[in-house]
Amino acid sequence: MFEDVAMKRALFLFFLAAPASAYAHGGQPAVADLVAPTSLCPVADDGKTFEWVDQDTPALSGEVFINFYATRVQPETTFRTEFPDVLEELPVAFSVPELDLTNQAYWKTSTVATGVYWIWSQVFEPPEEMSPRYLSLSPVPVVVHHEGDAVPSALAITRPNSALAVADQMYRIEYTALDPTGTGRIRLEARPFRDDDWHVIADNLPALRAGEYLWNTAQLPEGDWILRATMHDCSGAETVAYTRHVLFVSHPTGPKPDAGADLDAGIFDAVVPDWCDEPPRDPMLESCGVETAARDAGATPDAGGETDEPTGCSCAASRSESGSENGSECGAVVLLALGLLTARTVRRRFRRPTRS
Repeated sequence: MFEDVAMKRALFLFFLAAPASAYAHGGQPAVADLVAPTSLCPVADDGKTFEWVDQDTPALSGEVFINFYATRVQPETTFRTEFPDVLEELPVAFSVPELDLTNQAYWKTSTVATGVYWIWSQVFEPPEEMSPRYLSLSPVPVVVHHEGDAVPSALAITRPNSALAVADQMYRIEYTALDPTGTGRIRLEARPFRDDDWHVIADNLPALRAGEYLWNTAQLPEGDWILRATMHDCSGAETVAYTRHVLFVSHPTGPKPDAGADLDAGIFDAVVPDWCDEPPRDPMLESCGVETAARDAGATPDAGGETDEPTGCSCAASRSESGSENGSECGAVVLLALGLLTARTVRRRFRRPTRS
C-alpha cells in the first residue's frame, strides 16, 4: 500500500516538473484516429456505432476532450494538420473525454437526413499543451437511409489505409462501393501530391463491396501520391472518394524512373464503353440490409467466398429486418432442401441389396 502511494507521489511530482507540453501527449500529435466503421453495410437508420484510438493520457493542466462531426463532402487528401474549409461541422458527439477508455460512441441518425456522411474528429486540449492537432476521417462514410427514401450511392478507397503506406513496383488499391442501381462503374486516378493534373490508371472497374486493382508503380517518380475514385451509374449519379492517406512511392533497389517520363504512358484505355445497354448486375437491389430487403438469391460466389453484389444479407438478416415475406421464402427453401435430403436418405436405407 505504501509503495503504491509513494509511486503515485513520484509520478505526480514528475508531471509537475515536466514541461507543460509533455503533460498529456508529450509533444505527440493530439488525434483521435477513427478506425470504424469499416464497411458501408449495414446502412444506418436509427444510428451507427463508430470507434477511434487515442492516447488516453491524463492531462494535469486540464481536461482533454474530443469533438466528432460529420461532413457530406470528403476533402481531397491533404496534410493531417490541415482542416479544409469543405469540412462540414454537423454534430455527431461533443466533449467526449479522452480518458474515456471505451473509445466508442453511437451516432443517433434517426433525425439525420438520408445521405452519405464522413465522420471526422478534432481533439481539444488546454492551451498549455501546444501539441499539433491532426485531422482524422472515418475509414468509410456512414450511409444514412430511412424508409421511403432512395438509397444513396457511396464509395470509399480503403487501401492505402496507413500514413506509412509505401509503393515500389506494384501496389494493390482497394475500394468499396454501394451501388443501388447495379450499373455503377469506377474510374481510378492518381496525381503527385500538390499537383493539379490527374492521371487515369484504371477505368470501367465494377462497383463492388470489396473491389481492388493492382497498380503498376514501377515507373512513377518517387514522392507522395494521392488517389481519387469516381463512380458513375446509369441514373447519371456521380460519387467521388479520395484516399485518406498519402501514398509514398519509393524505389530503393530498382532503377530510378526519368523525372520527365510520360505518366500517362501505358495506362488502361480511359474510354468508357456504353455499359448502360447491358442489364444491371442486380436490378432488385435497394439496400444493403437495414430498411428494405436486399435479396441474396442468385448471388455468385467468387474465389474468396463472397458475392459480387454490394449486399451481404443472409436469410436470417432478411427475415429479422424486412418482415415475414422474405422469411417465408427463405424458410421454404430450407424445408425443400431438408425434404430432398430426407428422401435420399430413406431411398438409400431401404434399397434392396444387389446380387453378386
